[in-house]
Amino acid sequence: MDVAVLTTAHLRSPATVIADSQEECWSRLCYAVEEQLPLVVLSGEAEVGKSTLLEQLTRVQGHGHRQLWFPIDATGLTGEEFSQQLSRAVEAPSAASTWDSLADWFDGLAVTRGESVWLFDHVDQAATDLALIVRRFHRLVESAQAHATVILAVRETGSLRALADCVHLWCQLPAWDLASTEKVLRQASAAGKVARPYRPEAVQAVQDCTGGVAGQVHRLSELCQLAAGVRDEREIDVDLVLEVWNELVAPHSVMRAHAH
Repeated sequence: MDVAVLTTAHLRSPATVIADSQEECWSRLCYAVEEQLPLVVLSGEAEVGKSTLLEQLTRVQGHGHRQLWFPIDATGLTGEEFSQQLSRAVEAPSAASTWDSLADWFDGLAVTRGESVWLFDHVDQAATDLALIVRRFHRLVESAQAHATVILAVRETGSLRALADCVHLWCQLPAWDLASTEKVLRQASAAGKVARPYRPEAVQAVQDCTGGVAGQVHRLSELCQLAAGVRDEREIDVDLVLEVWNELVAPHSVMRAHAH
């Protein structure tokens, strides 16, 4: 396929990093982009894979017809810093003229009938509440009658109560199911220098420990492979999974949860 002719329609074929259990959410995001829904929320617990889906959408940047893509990570940003990120995205001359510059930019986009997609990741991990800024941004797009889609990624939808009346589509990203976890573990085992497959009961142990949360599955898998290599084990069994989880992964996950 010639990438020069890619459009958002091609997003409907999920990449290999998209688990089967998450395909429905993926399709809903694709629909939102194709139909130019103004404001969309992608929610799900930490490390479940929200950023991965946004990264997959961003991969078509520059290949869609008339589409401009603007991914912004809001982690730790104050409201002023987030506004500055918006300003830089459209190359506004200064932060002081952010909203005037954005208004001019969207007016120009509307005239040319161009399209833009804005991906705001970790919105609820910003240093301050960004709801009012996102609402203002949304209203600005509406006033310009520009074709733009804004996708917000958050862990808890409760943090967006102030935007509830503006949201056109809510997408809840589920954790991986057992089949998806097994597929990832099988791929990880095959990719290693020495293939160390998981026994069936060990796969179930990984699923039970992690709850199918993508980031934790990857972390546990990597450490199990390392531990099996140190012990020169040919297979990964339940005991090894539980030992690695209890000693290395679970404490780390607790620390991450407190950090957020």
